[in-house]
Amino acid sequence: AMSVLGTGTFSGSETGITLTGFSTDYDTYLITLSDIKPVQDSKDLRMWLGTSGGLLTTDEYSNLNSNLYSGIGGTTFASASYSNTINQRINLAGMGNDADYGGGGVIWLHFPTDPVGNNMYSGQFSYMSFDDKYYQSYFAGGLDEDYDITQVKIGWQSGEGANGRVTLLGIKHA
Repeated sequence: AMSVLGTGTFSGSETGITLTGFSTDYDTYLITLSDIKPVQDSKDLRMWLGTSGGLLTTDEYSNLNSNLYSGIGGTTFASASYSNTINQRINLAGMGNDADYGGGGVIWLHFPTDPVGNNMYSGQFSYMSFDDKYYQSYFAGGLDEDYDITQVKIGWQSGEGANGRVTLLGIKHA
């Protein structure tokens, strides 16, 4: 069974949306990102996980990003891996903010409240970049230690979100 645990909206002045609702009642969590667009051109969307003590903003994240883009000049693939970063980068090229631009995708959180192993995540995000290319970004990673996750923040590397909705869903296997 899937339950909506929280939702937040970018409306022009928010640098990020923080959602809570994690508990041992759910095995896996899904975050949906809909109609996401920055106020300013060429901005990167990020994810931070957190505990009851606050967001984890030190060198806690290790991850892989892959990007496929198509546009003027053809199609290209790029990937990068990172260790000991301060957040998870959702897109690898700055998002555009023109009227018909925007993006959307999903993030899966694995073991956020279960002591089975380190917290892991994976996801994909589709968007139009500031340089008129369609991007498909895939990412996966985890935290370098096991934490009891109680919150997640989706926000911008810098700047604010013009519009968009972020929703947290919990999934039970029983």
